[in-house]
Amino acid sequence: MLPRRYLPSLASLMALEAVDRLQTASAAAAELDLTQGAVSRQLQVLEAQLGVALLVRDRQRLRLTPAAQDYVRNVRACLHGLAEASMTLRANPAGGAFNLAILPAFGMHWLAPRLADFARFHPEVTVNLSTRLRPFDFATEPFDAAIHYGLAGGRPSEIDGRGNHGRCQRRGGWRAQCQRSVDPALVADGQPSR
Repeated sequence: MLPRRYLPSLASLMALEAVDRLQTASAAAAELDLTQGAVSRQLQVLEAQLGVALLVRDRQRLRLTPAAQDYVRNVRACLHGLAEASMTLRANPAGGAFNLAILPAFGMHWLAPRLADFARFHPEVTVNLSTRLRPFDFATEPFDAAIHYGLAGGRPSEIDGRGNHGRCQRRGGWRAQCQRSVDPALVADGQPSR
């Protein structure tokens, strides 16, 4: 664990993020339900704690320094992660979230109708579904598993776009059969027109 001196207060980080997004301390103060002076103090405390100038004061506007712009991107991601973790906890206080990447049609037509039964038998598990059409990397995406399709001939599917699986394991699934189908109104003499 990092020493506490490297961990700024949540209030200071929220003030910095709001100022970056809204460009003024007064707008940030209104959003955070603080006074403009309180937002300014939070920013000063943050600059003193980090030992780095974060803001350029330009008339009525505040601009972040280039280093602060990099910093606030990371701060924003962390704040978003904290908010998501809090929402997950509130939605399922017993714990047990399962994040699954799926194909849209599969999720809508096959998986979604079965989730009610799963939820009835496993109320302690929250299933979070997210659709993915393109390959992705498990190392950078928050998924526990994925239901995806791969290449014919038993070769593994391309999960991350480079043919790498990381900690993935391929499991046999359904055998798909492809069949052409066409609206009869579009064909003449039983043969599709070209």
